[in-house]
Amino acid sequence: MSFVDLHCHILHSIDDGPTDLEGSIAMAETQVRGGIGRVVATPHVSQRFPNQSYEIEERRSELTDALAKRGISLRVEMGAEVAMTAAMQMDKEELMRLRLGGGAWLLLEPPSSVDAGGIQSMVGEIRARGHQILLAHPERIEAFQRAPEILKVLVASGVKTQVTASALIGRFGSTTRRFAKQLFDLNLVSVVASDAHDARNRAPGLEKPMRSAGFKKVTTALCRDEPTAILDGAALES
Repeated sequence: MSFVDLHCHILHSIDDGPTDLEGSIAMAETQVRGGIGRVVATPHVSQRFPNQSYEIEERRSELTDALAKRGISLRVEMGAEVAMTAAMQMDKEELMRLRLGGGAWLLLEPPSSVDAGGIQSMVGEIRARGHQILLAHPERIEAFQRAPEILKVLVASGVKTQVTASALIGRFGSTTRRFAKQLFDLNLVSVVASDAHDARNRAPGLEKPMRSAGFKKVTTALCRDEPTAILDGAALES
């Protein structure tokens, strides 16, 4: 079974990902070369990028058709990286349509301007509306760097975390790299995804950065088994 990428900005002309369809196809080709067979398209949904589910689905369908015509075997599913502040204001039906793969899990991006306690409170409100929460790249959130104990409480309560593969090899700086590895030590990593935005500067990749960072032994669990379980409705225990 191939790897599964739960967080990827593969859709074109919708956020800060590729600017055209060819850029999306190039990312898909890179995914396949890296052993990835299933990816969730997760464009930003935020104040800066106020995308709606129907727009995301249109782009996803366009890419799926283009990949089929070129014989590129990559399964692209519906999703979004929803800013937590946007999720707080969104109606129930639209937020449900933005879940990963049409399942129960919502990929939430924590705000950079709120402390860890505030993030915890917001997560609680969104969960109370019936969503399971996967936190995007907590290793890059300064509030969690300052208060990892809050992240530990969230994970203990059933929230899951998505660490970015390239963060483990320094893509976002040494502080983020150290904290990402600390999250492994604390057993606070649920899945690893690419958070890729293009085929060159922020390219897809899971197995290679995991191996380079010394996490080869858990690559299958974090880049295949747990992501598959999240999408298919049987998420494993962290």
